[in-house]
Amino acid sequence: MKERSWAGILVGLFLVVILGVVPAIMVGVGMKYRSEDTVINEVPRVEIDLNSATLAEINEADKNVAFTDTDVRMRDNGEISSYAGVELSGRGNSTSMVAKKPYNLKFDKRVNLAGDVRAKSWVLLAYAYDGTYLRNDVALHLAGMLGDEYAAKGEFVELYINKEYVGLYYLAPKTTISKGSVDLKQPLGVLVELDNLYGWLSACYYTYMGNCLVLKDAVSKDHATEAMEQFLIDFDKLEIAAEAGDYATVEKLIDVESFAKYYLVSEFTSNPDAYSTSWFMYKDGEGDKIHAGPAWDFDLALANRNWGGSGRFLPEDSRTREKEVFGVGYYDENGEYIETPQDALISKVMYYLVRIPEFREVVGEVFDTKMSGRAEELVEWIRQRSAYTEVAAKKDATRWGVSGRDADIEKLIDWIQRRYAFFEREYGRAGESRAEF
Repeated sequence: MKERSWAGILVGLFLVVILGVVPAIMVGVGMKYRSEDTVINEVPRVEIDLNSATLAEINEADKNVAFTDTDVRMRDNGEISSYAGVELSGRGNSTSMVAKKPYNLKFDKRVNLAGDVRAKSWVLLAYAYDGTYLRNDVALHLAGMLGDEYAAKGEFVELYINKEYVGLYYLAPKTTISKGSVDLKQPLGVLVELDNLYGWLSACYYTYMGNCLVLKDAVSKDHATEAMEQFLIDFDKLEIAAEAGDYATVEKLIDVESFAKYYLVSEFTSNPDAYSTSWFMYKDGEGDKIHAGPAWDFDLALANRNWGGSGRFLPEDSRTREKEVFGVGYYDENGEYIETPQDALISKVMYYLVRIPEFREVVGEVFDTKMSGRAEELVEWIRQRSAYTEVAAKKDATRWGVSGRDADIEKLIDWIQRRYAFFEREYGRAGESRAEF
């Protein structure tokens, strides 16, 4: 009897170990379990309950209208975080006019929804124009490689609103003045957007060169106008100095390295919005310089489709060519310049800056130290993120009628590899034309 008891105990222990270890192994290789006993892929899930509205009402409302009677749940790896009284609103400009819409979320306190960031305001990007679902994520990863201090760190999520599946989204902290985004301290600290496309919808502060600067956020609401006016004075001085090639003055006005980083991420991604809209800059009060960044808005970049006559395709493309900046038109996929009746909206600041030898040297140094030789690292990031979102992307494609993602991703990788080779020649230490870009 005694031997049988020990045998029974050993068998019991064996079963406990097996039954305990096997699920752990399964979780380790990617099978996640939720409280409702459903198996899902790796992508977290955001569930939004509109207690006093319908999804149609949200989509039809002005993006400045916030719906406050909203509950949000974040489901990630078996853990559920719940929040009540969250503000939900629409967002975007051109993206607000398509079927799959982006949204803003605003919490009453800073919360952690993605990565190690805690923020009150978050955005849900819809990827309506990007069949790969990856371009913003890849561009923001590149910004991080370059050392953009406040580059957003987002996460892919599946979005459900009122139990209705909406699609695959990108969840990221909104660009604001906060510890989770641009961390400014001084009373006259200010966050500004150069927005020549949509700034007229807000209150434009027009610069010496006619650029539209928009106040996005301020450390002190009581001093917001004063902070914005001080920023405008310095930006006017920057435009004048850049046009004159006066690097000594430029260096006093801006954080040159941050502008070099912004230039590289904008140029590398061949972003059609670069220097026209979504160009964020900040200044932490009196005595501080103007900083470029954080980088944002890349859904049309990285050889995406030609949208509105301004898409960029060629790996040898430049956003600061004279015709592009001063003319009215764009370059097609064959490099041919196409005249259009639209006004030129690209800021001329960067055009002048990159023609100053000292600024070009800083760009080259940033490329050499932060970016050169890392092409495969960026490609590997794309492949990892592609695999990570594969199941969720197929589900979204079925919902919204998108096709050809795998082929689009391979085209994206090929373009990036060729783009990197061009940049090594153009900006690298051994570049043939570094002194002239």
